[in-house]
Amino acid sequence: MTTTRRDAPPLADTFPPAGTFSGLGETGANNFDVLRFVLASLVILSHSFPLLHGDNRREPLSRLTGGQTDLGTLAVDGFFLISGFLISRSWLRSAGTADYLKKRILRIYPGFLVAAAFGAFAVGPLLAVRPSAYWSRFSAVTFGRSALALQAVYPRVFGALPYPSLNGSLWTVGYEFECYLAVILLGRLGFWRSRSGPAVGLALAVGLYAAQAHWPGPGQAAPFGRGPWPRFAATFLAGVWFQSERERLPRSSGLFVAALWGLVVLAAVPEWRGFAPAVPVLGGYMLFYLASLPTPWSRRRARRADISYGLYLYAFPVQQLLVRYLGADRLTPLGLFALAYPAALVMAVLSWRLVEAPCLRRKVRPAPGPPVPTARQAEPPHPAHDGLRASLTASPSPRGPISSG
Repeated sequence: MTTTRRDAPPLADTFPPAGTFSGLGETGANNFDVLRFVLASLVILSHSFPLLHGDNRREPLSRLTGGQTDLGTLAVDGFFLISGFLISRSWLRSAGTADYLKKRILRIYPGFLVAAAFGAFAVGPLLAVRPSAYWSRFSAVTFGRSALALQAVYPRVFGALPYPSLNGSLWTVGYEFECYLAVILLGRLGFWRSRSGPAVGLALAVGLYAAQAHWPGPGQAAPFGRGPWPRFAATFLAGVWFQSERERLPRSSGLFVAALWGLVVLAAVPEWRGFAPAVPVLGGYMLFYLASLPTPWSRRRARRADISYGLYLYAFPVQQLLVRYLGADRLTPLGLFALAYPAALVMAVLSWRLVEAPCLRRKVRPAPGPPVPTARQAEPPHPAHDGLRASLTASPSPRGPISSG
């Protein structure tokens, strides 16, 4: 039954009140769904450049920031920020570890496994130089094990493509799930019992991320490695910190503008290498400010299918098929984006209706009780979506993740 305009609650009663982030994420009155959809779309746009040119050097934001970041990297950071915010709330609302883990598995695994299988059995042979070469090197056991580990390893027989990867978006999902597991460990260690826990964790993670960015280059490896785990830990823990401080953190357009200018300055001076390490805090504030803005159209959007996860999972192989059969020399990045986007939307809708939504209905709503808020929390649908394992060998990509997607 459609809710009439008269029956709809006033925005002031559902969105966070002016001057605070209090209540953000506890009801459907937020912009998280729309923001995730926009972030997934930015990943697709960003991927269009390396998929045609083999690297990110021509990607717009990469050029503007002197190679410090790109649209896809920034978008995936946004996914981890939102996940940290909502997943920490999910932990506090869950009846126990088993309940929490069940919800996380049902959210991540079904969509991922179907997308990985679609790539393995439908897309892989079409992208290979010769289908026979693909099947001769394909191992169902190796693929199955890697998919269960949220990696999805495919035969490396895509040499006809400028960027020879079947799906360079999948590898971040494993890192996101590891963040979910880290929430359990931190909970067992009492991380959530004090206000200082999230703040200390965030400071350490951002410090490691900044140190990694400033560590001397080739031949002088950082003692904690060159993998992406400091970045993902910093962005996820930033989301956790914003959630823990939402009752006290001021929500101000002035602070939003200050954070924006801070990132602009850091982007303009690549020698400082400060843009990426500043994203968890400055970019996080901007993201949650946008999530909290009263927008009736976003509230209506939240009642519909959330297709951001499927869009993220399927767009890459769709783009690769277009590059393979239309030819990289006949496409532009914007043209590739325009052609791939509608097909990826269709795949995302099918993924939601046939795979994700039926599995999510198997979630058990946690019983209310202190300190669990009575309002129903919005569940985070995207990982990206999503970590403390450096497993880049499963899906190699330019600049870490291929635009971090």
